[in-house]
Order: sequence, then C-alpha cells, then structure tokens
Amino acid sequence: MHPPFPAALDGPTGRDWWRGLLPLILLLLTACAQAPRAPASDASRWADTTMGQPAVVPDVEAALRLDPALQAYLEHTLRPAARRQGALLALFEALRSSDIRVVYDASTTRTAAETFEARSGNCLSLVLMTAALADGLGLSVEFREVLTDTQWSRLAGLHVGNTHVNLALGPRPSPFASVLLAPPQTVIDFLPPEAAGKLPARRISRQRVLAMYLNNRAAEWLTQGDLATAQAFSLAALAQDAAYPAAYNTLGVVFQRHGRADLAERAWRDGLAQAPEHATLLANLAAALRAQGRPAEAQPLEAVLARVEGTAPFVNLSRGLAALRAGDPAGARDWLLRELARDPDYHEIHFALAQAELQLGHPAQALSHLQRASAESPRPELRSLYAAKAEHLRALGVH
Repeated sequence: MHPPFPAALDGPTGRDWWRGLLPLILLLLTACAQAPRAPASDASRWADTTMGQPAVVPDVEAALRLDPALQAYLEHTLRPAARRQGALLALFEALRSSDIRVVYDASTTRTAAETFEARSGNCLSLVLMTAALADGLGLSVEFREVLTDTQWSRLAGLHVGNTHVNLALGPRPSPFASVLLAPPQTVIDFLPPEAAGKLPARRISRQRVLAMYLNNRAAEWLTQGDLATAQAFSLAALAQDAAYPAAYNTLGVVFQRHGRADLAERAWRDGLAQAPEHATLLANLAAALRAQGRPAEAQPLEAVLARVEGTAPFVNLSRGLAALRAGDPAGARDWLLRELARDPDYHEIHFALAQAELQLGHPAQALSHLQRASAESPRPELRSLYAAKAEHLRALGVH
C-alpha cells in the first residue's frame, strides 16, 4: 500500500497531485448516472421500536469541523505560510510534511479533527481533513468521484466496494467573474493507482460526501454488531442525500440482520429506484426473495445482475476457503488462482494461497504469497500478522 502523501506539485493546471482509493464501506458503490427523484427520507418510514437506542448520535457537522487543535494548526502554521507562498501551495507543502502526514488505515473512517489527532485514517478521512483545512484557508473545494471499475475487499464477512474520490482545489472565484474567467483548479488524489489521473471524474456535492462519511460509519458500527447505531447513521446518510444508493443498501443489511425482512426489502427497492443496476442492491434483494420462497421475483433481478456484474467478486475465494476447511488444498489452490486472476493484488487471496501452498508442501511459494499479502494489506495489524508468518518461514530456512 502506497503511503498517503503527495508525489509532486504540478501547479494549478488541473493535473493530479495525489492519487488514490476511497473505501466506501458496505458491499458496493458504483458510479451512477444522475439519479431520479428520491423518495422521502422521513425517518418514520423506517420505524422499528425494537432496534433500541444508538450508542452514538450522528453528528454530521463533526465530519469537517475544526477542533481547537486543528484550528490552532491552521492559525499558527498554515495561515503564515499562506501569506508567504499562497494558500494552495502552503496546504500542499503541509500535507506532504511530517506535520500532517498520516498512516493509511482502511479500518476506520475518522472526522477531519480525529484524523489530524490520530495521524491515521482511510482515504475518506484524508479527504475530509484536506477539505476542512482548505475551507479554513478560503480555498474553493470541489469533491469529485472518479469513474472507474469497482475495487473489492472484505470486512467482517461483508463485501466492500471501493471507488475513487478526490478534491479539486483553487482560489475562490470572485462573484463578479464569469465562468470563462474562473481561476483554475488543481486536483489532489490519495494513494495511487497509476492510472487515476487518466480516468474521467464527475463533480459530487458536499452532501454526497457527508452521506459517504455517515454510511462508512454505519457500516463500521454494523460490523461491531451495533444495529441501532448503524441504523441511525444510515438514516443520517439518507437525510444528507436521499438519492445515495449505498446508504439504502447498508440500511437494508441492518434490517435484515435485525430480522425485519419487510423493511430490508423496502430499503433495497428504494435504493434500486435510484440506481437500477446497482449490483449489491440487486444481489441482496434477489437473495432475500429466494430465501422467502419467491424465486419468480428474484429471477429478473438476477438476470440484470448477471449482465451488470458477471462473475461476482470473492465467489471463488469463498470456494477456495471452503476447500481449505475441507482438507483439499489442491482444490483450494485452483479456486484461489481463479480469484487471483480477477484481483491479483488482494491480500486475503494471497494469504489463503499461502496456506494452500504450505499444505501442498511448497513453502517457497507460501512465503512469496505471504510477502505479497503483507505488502498489499491496507491495515497495519494485518501487515504485521502476515509479516510475522513470513518471518517464521524464513527462520525455518525457507527462501
């Protein structure tokens, strides 16, 4: 995983400074066309008195709020630098300096202030911190979704779809300037893939970014088993952007796990009204309908899903893991190699292949996969786990 800092300064030409991934948690987020009219986000529509009270009440404004520490850094470090070299260059230099440089951690979505305090966070956390500082410096901030193929990962048994979000920063235009005379913007991306600068992007609203933040937090509460708090954050996401399909998906999973199949179906159908080809909504609703003995209703959804998605992510990984548990490492390796062809950089596939190769008596191949798993893992604790297992093999003389 690449470190989250700028690689170069291109100047205000609209070219990328940074490149990267934004993990948008809970199954799948796809780039979608302009959404149709959204249904009302009235919380009474999702009433469930048995869910309980949330442990944390969502605070939307906290995502971009400057706490005293971040405000002090802005006043005592960034503003003086901005007076010397301009706000945009001052922010760029600060972000790549040791003052703010953070450790990438895909496991947690933090607010701007929390990211500054912890010096770690996922890509959305980094985007929020950058936007908050840019706001404080009086820069214009435009959030952009990069239109690319979904990158998949897994979190506590959930499929996680990752997409790109970046920022375009520049001087705030004068209210009297025409569009043709508006000052140029410079795009900042985090954590490359190398092709990010060549991919098309579309502007998204600040409300959509806040909905993404709230939905990430909902998914994180969901993986901790706190359904009431996950529901509260999902509803807060929809209150920000009632056309955001990923929040409907999260809400549906919350209700499904709570045993409210009726409300889960309602959430997924409302999400599909916004994004009719959203793969995860299609898959979740079709699976639920089949489980309820309604295959005739599931079949049209499955047909759309097959056209949109093709081979679903991690199907072969699941088959490989099942073969490992059944004591069939050769069969496991076959399934895992198929999954690796779909995604050659996903750490969990390499870790599973290392187990299969070790059981087949191929320690050198196992070591190679462990090293790759450690290099590709987005979470520090997993990198340490994989590295420790690789070191154990090396201590046994494996090279």
